[in-house]
Amino acid sequence: NCAGTCDFDQLNISSVTNAISINGQGDSTFSNSTISSSGRIVDLSGTGSALFSHTSLTSSGSGISVSSADLDIENSELDMALSNGPALVLLGGEHTLDGLYINKTYSQSDTSSLAIDVDYATISGSMLFTSGFATGMEILSSSIEIDSIVLFDGEQAGINLIHSQLNSNYLRTRVQDNGAVLDDSELTVGLWEENLHSVPLLLHEHSSAII
Repeated sequence: NCAGTCDFDQLNISSVTNAISINGQGDSTFSNSTISSSGRIVDLSGTGSALFSHTSLTSSGSGISVSSADLDIENSELDMALSNGPALVLLGGEHTLDGLYINKTYSQSDTSSLAIDVDYATISGSMLFTSGFATGMEILSSSIEIDSIVLFDGEQAGINLIHSQLNSNYLRTRVQDNGAVLDDSELTVGLWEENLHSVPLLLHEHSSAII
């Protein structure tokens, strides 16, 4: 547990099953660190917050899970190797993504992997990038406002929006069957560069898109 402020700089964790577990009301910061695990790489819960800045995360397991707490990420990468993820799960809370790069080895036979799963949360930030996942983002009952979103190389969808709103100045999607799928949702994008989709934009009932 972290009570108050807990700062970790140049931390190196490897050869573990679960790397970091934080539960409490405090604020934790991880800077300039290298963290790898074969299971859960970060488990964050409680009413506190965690910041990862200029940190390299590698997991062959289930990535980052956040429940109720707040997560901030700055210029950091998460490598999921061949794992189906989800790489990042956000349940509740308010989060900031200012440079998060999530990668997985692409496979044409992969139709189930998921980079980011968001439920009942609010996300803001400047930059989000995912590559190699069947679906880039699955968003339920949440609000997303990120300046630049890039979702590359998957077999299903770049974005699935369900009862949600997403605003972005720049969106780029590539290769997925559907670039964006909206169900009772709103999508607002300044510039959308979409490539190699069967259906770039799929609108279900009570949905709208401004591009």
